[in-house]
Amino acid sequence: MKIKLVILVIVLIFSIQIPVEANLIIATPSNYTSFLSGLLPGDTLYLTPGNYLNQLDLNNLNGTADLPIVIMGAGNTTVFLGNACCNTVDMTNCSYLVIRDFEINGLDINYIDRK
Repeated sequence: MKIKLVILVIVLIFSIQIPVEANLIIATPSNYTSFLSGLLPGDTLYLTPGNYLNQLDLNNLNGTADLPIVIMGAGNTTVFLGNACCNTVDMTNCSYLVIRDFEINGLDINYIDRK
């Protein structure tokens, strides 16, 4: 009986998930792309106010149900401007990713949704 209890305790100890330490990353229009590929579950990428000219390229960003990855702006003062060359926001193979509080403006360019 004692051996079964010891084994149960060991299994419980190793099955406990240690939470990943979350980071708040503050980015600007000139450096935000350098942070995208390094985002981990629980991270929040805060985009400061400004015009973001490069696309928001989101590939293989996977948070968890308990620790999603959050990308957020400062409301309508954080603006991604459209470009005819590419998608303004491109998301591929992502899960548990929250995107909020910024504007996407297509600038009336053909083939780009306006807002």
